[in-house]
Amino acid sequence: MKKLALVLCLVCFGYYGWDAAKDWLLPPSENELSVNDAAMSRAEVFPSAMQNIVPVQDLPAYIDQQRELMKQQSSIERVELKTENEPIDHSPLPDPSPIFKPSKTSDAASVNVSTCFQMGPLPRSALPSINRSIESAGLLEVVRVDSILNPDSYVVFIIPTTTEKGARALMTQVRKRGYKSAVVVTEGPLLNAVQLGRFQDQNKAEQFFEDAKQRLHMNDLRMTRLIGKPSNSVTLTFNALTEAQVQALQGLAKKHKQALKECVY
Repeated sequence: MKKLALVLCLVCFGYYGWDAAKDWLLPPSENELSVNDAAMSRAEVFPSAMQNIVPVQDLPAYIDQQRELMKQQSSIERVELKTENEPIDHSPLPDPSPIFKPSKTSDAASVNVSTCFQMGPLPRSALPSINRSIESAGLLEVVRVDSILNPDSYVVFIIPTTTEKGARALMTQVRKRGYKSAVVVTEGPLLNAVQLGRFQDQNKAEQFFEDAKQRLHMNDLRMTRLIGKPSNSVTLTFNALTEAQVQALQGLAKKHKQALKECVY
C-alpha cells in the first residue's frame, strides 16, 4: 500500500511539475536564444533616451521650416564675413567743439578785492536806527552783526556746596582767615562756589592760587578759566560789496558818526 502511494506521488509530480521545472533542468533551445539576442539588440539600438521622440506629423511643412532656418543662418554668416573684410577707417576724428568760456559780467568787474568793512564797536541800543539806514541803502543782504565778548578771566574758588546756605557759611569762615573779598557765586557753572579772587592775567591768578593753598590748607581749592560773556557792544561787518554799495556804506557811516575799517583776516 505504501509503495502504491509513493508511485502515485511520483506520477503526479511528473505530470504537474514538469512544465515548471523543465526551463530550469533543460538547456535553452536555439529559437529562444535568437529571441533573447534580438531583444538585447533592440535595447542597444533604441536606448531609453530615444524612447520619448515624437514623430513628425506634417513632414513637408517640417522640411520647409528647416530650409528657411538654413537660409537665415547663411545670410548671417555672409554679413559677418563682409564686416570682417571691410578696411578700417584711420582718418582723424573731427575737432571737438570749443569749450564755452563765459565772459566776465559788469557786476563781477565792479566788485573790488578789498570789499569787506567793519563798523563799530557800537552799543546795542543804537542798532534799531542803524538797521533802518542799512535797509534804505540796500545793504541788509551783506551785513552781519558780531557780538563783542568780554575778556576771559581766571577764577580761584572753593568747589560748590550743595546749598547756598552752606556756601555762605563757608564764605564767612574764609573771610575770617583773611580773604575779605570772598563771595558766593550765584549763577553760571560755579553756582554755590566760594570765589576768592578773579584775575585777567593768568600768572597773577596762579600766584594767588598757590598762596591760598599754603594759607588755607584746603583740598577743595581750585582755579579755572572762564570764557568772556557777550558785552553790550557789537560790530557790523559788510562783506562782498560792489563799488556802489561801498559809496552807500560810506555815506551811512558819516550819517551815524561811525568809523569804517577794512576787515582783518
